[in-house]
Amino acid sequence: MNEELPYRLLQPHAKLLYTEHDKSIADIALQLEIDEAVVRQWVVTDGWDEIKTSLAISRKNQLAILYDQLYKISNKLKSQDEPNSKDADLYSKYAASIRNLEFEPNIANIIEVFEMFAQWLRKKDLALTKKLILHLDAYVKHKIVS
Repeated sequence: MNEELPYRLLQPHAKLLYTEHDKSIADIALQLEIDEAVVRQWVVTDGWDEIKTSLAISRKNQLAILYDQLYKISNKLKSQDEPNSKDADLYSKYAASIRNLEFEPNIANIIEVFEMFAQWLRKKDLALTKKLILHLDAYVKHKIVS
């Protein structure tokens, strides 16, 4: 058993390694010195793959991709004497997508804010943080299925 982390903190730490740091189940088990079957059970039971997918398509990642594409099309349009309608249409679509993403919170945004809040609250009231995390996880699961 991992000597540095109490057992009750292994699951949240494993979740972070799996969902945000893209560690494999085997790597997590090795790092935390727990059985792979335990980590695999957590992944399945708590829906970590869905969370991982949500984070992969997080607002921040999507915006970075869209801004990159918008920049490329913008340069292409500037270099053309006669801009074509296809590029102009793509430019408009990327710009609209960026506007939408900048104002609509998605699951990844919600998780990101919850994590920041939980880290802040942990310093103030650890017992309350533990209770709150259960509700925050339930809320995220609810948002994923709804």
